[in-house]
Amino acid sequence: MMLGATRPTIFKSVMTRGLGQIALGLLSGLALAMPAAWTFARLFKNGWMRINTFDLSVYGVAALILLTVSLAAMCLPAMRAMRVDPIEALRNE
Repeated sequence: MMLGATRPTIFKSVMTRGLGQIALGLLSGLALAMPAAWTFARLFKNGWMRINTFDLSVYGVAALILLTVSLAAMCLPAMRAMRVDPIEALRNE
């Protein structure tokens, strides 16, 4: 804010950094979940459970829930960063 950043710019900056980390986490989670689900289904193939390992709606709903929770968790630090008084921040440093 000392260099002329506005509050919406700070909010956007915090959220953009967080979204990059969320995207990386979701993609790596998806990359690890599919082989794990395939292995699990193969182990229990002869059992009473009939498991569809590539049900994209389940993966999509899980990713949407994780994205929503992550965005909600990022909003609190972003709003706190917007309320920082630049003079007070410099005094505390």
